[in-house]
This record gives sequence, C-alpha cells and structure tokens, in this order.
Amino acid sequence: MLTAYHPQSSKQVFAAEQSAANGPFFCPACGGELRIRKGLKRIHHFAHFPEKVCAYKGESQLHLRIKKQIYYSLLQELGNQVKDVSLEKMVNSIRPDVLVEGFKKNIGIEIQVTPLTPAELIRRTTAYYQQKIHVLWVLPFSAARFFAADDGQFQAVSLKEFELMLYYMNYKSLIFWDDTEKLSEGFIRIELKDIWQKPGSYYSIDWSTVIEFKSKKLKRKKMPSQIEYNLGLQKFTPVYAPPFQMPKKDYFLPRRFMMLKK
Repeated sequence: MLTAYHPQSSKQVFAAEQSAANGPFFCPACGGELRIRKGLKRIHHFAHFPEKVCAYKGESQLHLRIKKQIYYSLLQELGNQVKDVSLEKMVNSIRPDVLVEGFKKNIGIEIQVTPLTPAELIRRTTAYYQQKIHVLWVLPFSAARFFAADDGQFQAVSLKEFELMLYYMNYKSLIFWDDTEKLSEGFIRIELKDIWQKPGSYYSIDWSTVIEFKSKKLKRKKMPSQIEYNLGLQKFTPVYAPPFQMPKKDYFLPRRFMMLKK
C-alpha cells in the first residue's frame, strides 16, 4: 500500500513522506497496524504484518509502480478539472487503486496484476455498481506477449479466465499500462478478435475411419487487431452495461458501470 491512516494527524499519509518514527500507521480496510518499507530499489510503501489477513495485503512492486504512475499521470492530465484524484481511498467495502471524483462520473481504477477468480471479479464489479462508480480495469502491458520477436507483428495470445471475462466486459478489448513507459505514457487499449481453428480430418486409431471436424472458435486464444497508445482518461466514456452471459458458461457478467473507449 502506498498510503495508510495516521491517527496522530487523523488523515491518510503517503509512505514516501513518512518514517517509522512517525508511526503507528494503520490499514483503512482491515484496521491492522502497518509497517513502513523503504529502500533504494523498491517503492516506499506500507506492509501488513505476516500474520494479518487482508484483501489488500501483499501488493507486488509492479502493482505499486503502475498505481503510482497512473495516480500522478491523472493528476497531471485532469488538474483542477475534477474534485479529487486519490490513492487507495475506501468507499464502503471497496478500495480503488485510484479514485477520480467529479470527472463525468466517479471513476475507480482497478489494477489487476495477479489472476482473479470469476467469483471475485463479479463481486468487485457488483460492489462498484452498487456505489455508482464507473470502473476501469487495467492490466500490466508486456510487448513480448503481443508482438513476435522476429518481425514485430501481432501474435496470438492466450487469455486467462479473468482476462477473458474482462475482454467481454470491455466489448472485446483490454486496457493496459506500460510500467516501463517506453511505449506509452498513458493507457493502452488493445482490440482482439476471435481465432478460428480450420476444419480438418484425421484417421481413427485403427486407421479404418476418417474423422472430420468442423471449423470452431478457440475459447481463450485471441489475435490482437488494433492497438492505441497514450490514452488519457478523457478518451474514455462512462457507460452502463447490462448483464451478459459468458459464452459456454453457467454464469453471467453482472450489470456494471464502466469506462469505455469508443
């Protein structure tokens, strides 16, 4: 966590501006005491003690780095156009990585570095909907994942289950952030298209029968078709999306408020 609650000042404070001597510090989500972590090679942050259980425990350096970059990028982009841009602000049961208030709608930025279960993704999306917050899910960008090393052309990618859910939630696109800032200093949007397995045939084990199969759409494998770099938040529009049944699944993506790049 980049921030913590500081009882002595009765406010949220940044790890980069504090020292252990200024403690104690507490997690606004679980109420547990936090310790401050600093170093030359890592982002200054607050950490839970090992025995503590908290939904916001154990964020990676990659997660912290992207969160920090997005926060300062939005401060610069939006300036005084909004009521507030805040880090890790609790809104009842949810805590967006970055919360923007007073810009078109209230917007929550959710950075997802590690896989989520379908149930947890649905729970969080529903919680944002109940709070009337438009959520923008952001994934870490890796050029090696989308571009072939030999010619730099798009290559097929295999999506994790939660990424596939986000793909359908975002109308067949995904939003990324390049923490190296080599390719983009804003959000990255990648449109993906379905890949179809070509029809073919094969012999049975005893070579007595030719078995033919029709063309079929691959479930998780998708091909990037378009990429947009350097997108500010102002390029996105707040929309309402109705429930949608995941293809070949027995569960629905919930109704949601979301940010959509049109």
